[in-house]
Amino acid sequence: GWKNGLAKPVDFVVVKAPVFSFEKLTQVEPSLGPEMKSTGEVLGMDYDFAHALAKAFEGSQLKLNRRGEFLASIAEKDKAEAISIVKEFSKLGYTVKATADTARVLNLCGVKADTVELGHELASELKRGEYALIFNTPTKGKVPGREGFKLRRLAAEHRIPCLTSLDTAKALARALKAYRSGETPSCLSLNEYLVNAACQQGVRISKLTV
Repeated sequence: GWKNGLAKPVDFVVVKAPVFSFEKLTQVEPSLGPEMKSTGEVLGMDYDFAHALAKAFEGSQLKLNRRGEFLASIAEKDKAEAISIVKEFSKLGYTVKATADTARVLNLCGVKADTVELGHELASELKRGEYALIFNTPTKGKVPGREGFKLRRLAAEHRIPCLTSLDTAKALARALKAYRSGETPSCLSLNEYLVNAACQQGVRISKLTV
């Protein structure tokens, strides 16, 4: 029943997410660039984009803690765009904490953020698992001596989700909103998604191999 040309759009969404092993690779910069660093990938599927995102995040071993403390340390170049993102996490119920410059900007823009200092005390808090999420965008690259690099490494070593991209942070906020919406995500096998799509496109199931 399949014909030539592009396939018709299906009504389910598939999100592919990479899987990383930064906690096992010491001294590797956790922020991403053009080089390949993933050690695998997963798929999240659903009829709703936000739920597919959430499944992809969870499948990639990113713990979606619904509550807790959210630590922000944003590079100067990213601060303007990051304000609205941090505000979304605040609305989702996270307690926002931030390094000095980031906290100053957030508070000036109406996002309540307590100031924390990068150092031994914060390292101890991270080790104890007191933070649910970290949002840190790099400033000047992969210099092990810089505080941002140390923060990202601590997050990786203690398995705390660390968002280093504005787009990823936006996507995670959207996924968490889906969890809070009360809507139940679909729970189907890959075959069931494909069979449902084939039925919608008029393909005879008896000839469909999945």
